[in-house]
Amino acid sequence: MKNTGTTMNCIALQQAIQGKMIMMGGDDTEFVENEIFRTIDGVPVYHISSARCMLGDLFTGTAKPKLYGTFYHPHLLIGMPSMGGDVKVYIDTRFEGHYVMTAAVKLDPWANGPSKWAIDAVCWTEKQPHDTIAKAGQRLIRSLIYHMDGLEDDKTTTCNFENESWQDEWIPSDSIKEAFIEVRGE
Repeated sequence: MKNTGTTMNCIALQQAIQGKMIMMGGDDTEFVENEIFRTIDGVPVYHISSARCMLGDLFTGTAKPKLYGTFYHPHLLIGMPSMGGDVKVYIDTRFEGHYVMTAAVKLDPWANGPSKWAIDAVCWTEKQPHDTIAKAGQRLIRSLIYHMDGLEDDKTTTCNFENESWQDEWIPSDSIKEAFIEVRGE
């Protein structure tokens, strides 16, 4: 059984990172297995908010996903007060023909108490000739940021952070910092 803190981590993951809303009394949302979220660098990328990941079970097998990057999300769970927390993104290569980005989130212990990381799929893309984990990872992290920042389908940048020193608060690791800067500016 999950403790309350771990349950809150799951809610934060679903809302802030996956873009899922809490539905009381059931969820009638229609998902299409192959609905493309964005085409990035000419390659389709799928996001869990609008497509169902039908690639297989993320939590079976012995292969471990590779840590791709980390960042701090200052508003991981909106509330009174809002809670921030750490986000780790991983690239999973176990699925034939695909790269899958998973995210693990953990709210700040000062607000949430002791808890375990919540982890689940966020987005995925098909493997391309000459792809590397780093190259596919850039498509995937940009997809995550586009969705997280609420960018319209035809936009790749946002002005929401124009007058902010967001890097000091969000603290993206070097491996994903470039993607954050491409979307948000310096």
